[in-house]
Amino acid sequence: MDEIRFAQDNSFDWLPIYYGFPKIKNDGGMESSQRSRGWVHVALGLAAAFASHQDTLDVCENGIGAFNLPTELSQTGSHTSRAMHPVFLHRIAQAASMVFGRDLKVRQSAVFETKGELLTQTLSPSEANLAAKTFSCEIFPNYRAKEPQCGVCPSCLVRRASLHAAGIDDSGHLYALDVLTQDIPPRKALGLIKMERYARRISHCFGPSASDDSAMWEYPEAGSYFDEAAKSLDLSLDEYLCGLRKTHHSFVLEWRNFAANLPALRRVA
Repeated sequence: MDEIRFAQDNSFDWLPIYYGFPKIKNDGGMESSQRSRGWVHVALGLAAAFASHQDTLDVCENGIGAFNLPTELSQTGSHTSRAMHPVFLHRIAQAASMVFGRDLKVRQSAVFETKGELLTQTLSPSEANLAAKTFSCEIFPNYRAKEPQCGVCPSCLVRRASLHAAGIDDSGHLYALDVLTQDIPPRKALGLIKMERYARRISHCFGPSASDDSAMWEYPEAGSYFDEAAKSLDLSLDEYLCGLRKTHHSFVLEWRNFAANLPALRRVA
């Protein structure tokens, strides 16, 4: 943690936030999800901006994470986080402005970049080792110290494809299952199948030959916010769709370059 903290040259304060403590639900079960995690981060960031006499909060989420199109058709509504989506960030900034009585904004400088592109632009060769100190796995709500990331959930796979695209050595010992060296058993290959199908879907929607309305037909829930998202970024709808297409097309290329090295996909694709 300290290595990541001190690598941020312009950071003047470090505020660890603890959240996700299990809570007892009405039915007696335990609620261990972190559905409000993104909201809490942005709200605290805006509060920090206000306290620091700043009017803009910079959010460095990559475009694939920000738009967060579902990896499968059933992943709709609250099953897909919108915490870093341009529309949500614009709305929460408006709400914070009303609460604090001052105009506050959230700026997304990397909204049309993939995670691989962002890593390439921001990490110098001497800092590449910091990637090993970070955590992406979807087991996070139940994470225990020193437990390896699973290596096969969509978040782990996006992470590995992005590090591969940035030319960063991503050691397999960080993962319980190493998709680059192991033939993943079928019962553990669901994440791989999801990602391969996801790449095919967004290639159909955002590839060079895709029509302008193909994404809206394929992702109607996300498509209903296209106009508002464009306005929140001060873009025309055409500019927004162009950025959306560029980002997802770049991600497909990153995934395919990575997937070509995976022995398991030759069997499950």
